[in-house]
Parts: sequence; structure tokens; C-alpha cells
Amino acid sequence: IKQIKKTYLILLVLILSIPALGQTPYWNEDFMEPQEWTNEGNWHIQTGYMRLDWDPIVVNYDMSATSPVISLEDREYGLSIIQYLEPWVMMASTEKAEISILSDGNEYIIWSYDLIDGIWGAVTGTEINFDISAYAGTDIQIRFRSYGPTTDAWFWWDVFSLDIITFVDNDLAVSDIS
Repeated sequence: IKQIKKTYLILLVLILSIPALGQTPYWNEDFMEPQEWTNEGNWHIQTGYMRLDWDPIVVNYDMSATSPVISLEDREYGLSIIQYLEPWVMMASTEKAEISILSDGNEYIIWSYDLIDGIWGAVTGTEINFDISAYAGTDIQIRFRSYGPTTDAWFWWDVFSLDIITFVDNDLAVSDIS
């Protein structure tokens, strides 16, 4: 029995001493104490979320909410957004909602949604994830944009939180066994 315990202990030490790939929070926005966003038109920040709504009604609109500059180190990254979109489908035609990454003077659309397709997500928010590793080593901004014939096609677009996580080696390792 002593030999079995010794074998298990050696095996445990070997397994736990192997570097693990870890997810580490890198940047977060939960709109409780909002950072410096640039909001155009009907975008506004409430405690706990950022919202685009229909009021006032604007025709031929193009409205954005843009994050502050986020400097990414040379690593792998994931972006998680919790959001909810509720269009007024009876009024929707060609209106769109988009999420993009602004980097090096360019805009890269990572998600697009046609309002005519109806509600997206749950009222309390639904998580959507993106690999943004292609922007490692650059300064980025995250942009939420909607455009089209009329804001009357919206009830609202709520963004509850954004999280950028980084994937690092050696995030977890055994340092002592007692």
C-alpha cells in the first residue's frame, strides 16, 4: 500500500507540474463604472449596460458606440460580449447591427445582424464569443454600429458586458506540496 501511495504522489506531482494553458482576464467593461466610450446618436450608457434605442426617431441613420483604445500585447485573445437586440420587426427593412474591431486605421466587421430577422438573444443577455488573436500586438477599439432607413426599426440593443481574455502559458503550476 505504501508503494501505491508513493506512485500516486509521484504521478500527481508530474501532472500538476506540467504548465497549463490558462485564461486570464485582460480588459473588462461592465458599465457599472463605465470607461470613456464615444457614443453617437441614440447610444447612451446606463448603470450596468449600454443601449441604442429608437428615440428620437432618426431617418437615414448611422450611429456607433466605440470603446476606448485597448493595447493588446503579443498573445492570443478572446472577446466575449453579452448583449440583447430587440428590433421592432414591423418597421424593420434593411437596418443592420454590426460589431467591429478598429485597428491600424481599418475596420474589421466580426459580427453582423439584419434587424428584419427579429430578436437576438435573451432579455438578460446572451454571450457571443470571438477570437481576436489576429489583432495581438496592436491598439484596438471595439465598435457597435447600427445604420439604415430609420431608428424606428429598433426597440433597443443592450450591451451588458465585454471581456477580453488572454491565453497564457504557465498560468498555473504547482509550487509546493506538503
